[in-house]
Amino acid sequence: MKRNLYKVTDRDGNRVGIGDKITDFRGDVAYFRGVSRGVEYNGTAKVLSVRDPEADRYSERESYAGVFDLTVETTGTETTYTKRRGGKLWSVLICEETGREGAVVYYFDGPVKDGENTMSMSITDVDTFVKELTDDGYRS
Repeated sequence: MKRNLYKVTDRDGNRVGIGDKITDFRGDVAYFRGVSRGVEYNGTAKVLSVRDPEADRYSERESYAGVFDLTVETTGTETTYTKRRGGKLWSVLICEETGREGAVVYYFDGPVKDGENTMSMSITDVDTFVKELTDDGYRS
């Protein structure tokens, strides 16, 4: 599974993270929850927010980043590959940074969120590495 990584900043250039207060053009306060769509789709990013910081994900609102005067920049991608071996799930996470050649690879002895990182390394030829992974039975 591949997903984009984003850097979000407010009008003053301060980085915005999940749970930070943001203010829309009317002056209403909300809490940042994430990016739902980056600028790579049509040049305009969308963000998720909630009015109550304790709200569940079903209360999220999707708005254009400009409503909160936020800037969204795509900084890279994360791609997860998994395979079952010996009844156990193994995962490989490839992190590529925009504008840089190569990537950083992390190996996990389980799902990425729950598994323990067993090894990491830098690679320069991502395409060849991905081919070797898929030839070895890993799937994204």
